[in-house]
Amino acid sequence: MKKKCILFSLTLFILFTNLIAAFALTEETLIILDQSASMYEHFERGIKFSYAKEVVLELLKGFENTEYIGLRTVSINPQVMRMRAPVTIKTLCTATKLVNPIQFYNKGNIENSVNEIIPNGMSPIQYTLMEAINNDFTLNSDLKHIILVTDGWENCNGDPCSYIRKIMMTRNDIKIDIIAIGVPPDAAEKLQCLTKNTKGKFVDIKNPNDITPKIKTFLDPQFIPTEPDYPDTTKTPQERNDGIIYKNYLLEFFE
Repeated sequence: MKKKCILFSLTLFILFTNLIAAFALTEETLIILDQSASMYEHFERGIKFSYAKEVVLELLKGFENTEYIGLRTVSINPQVMRMRAPVTIKTLCTATKLVNPIQFYNKGNIENSVNEIIPNGMSPIQYTLMEAINNDFTLNSDLKHIILVTDGWENCNGDPCSYIRKIMMTRNDIKIDIIAIGVPPDAAEKLQCLTKNTKGKFVDIKNPNDITPKIKTFLDPQFIPTEPDYPDTTKTPQERNDGIIYKNYLLEFFE
């Protein structure tokens, strides 16, 4: 009887140890949805943000309820922004929100949240990535998986590419996938720097008909994209000037 108890206890210990090991290997996925003002731009038969929401809903179909997934936004809703009075370049360029913390059985929550999001503000992509990487992945997982759905590049004078390059010098547990909605070629090349340095995927949505087939391909674990060499992403004086003009426009909007 004593031997049976010892054997039973040993079996439970092995099962418990394996369970902990399996949990430690859990992948955490964070969808980052760009809700900046440029998402109001016309894209085919509607606005970019309508298709960005469709992309997120298609992505969710590829996840089981038992998978750990969450949602963060680049920028925040207008009513929340106005509560941060006065609206300044600093508040615009630090505007990001963890809408749904990473957890399992979270798909329904994310679907509801996506339908309440309103495009607004700037695109502080570097700041958003910093917040996500530093604060949002709370499980003991081997892989911190970010899926960024965006329509362009950073316009807060940050440098997401340099930030990710630096992070990946000491880490190998981060992967960034990007789904680009109507992104111009120069911005697409810069965004691909993030996928290259984290061994992620880049999917370019050029028209609404691309969404379902390209997301289906994206979710296929056998999908291995080919990517070109990436240019230096250092901003030119003209790009910095364009960013300042856009910021001034937004500040006038909130006055």
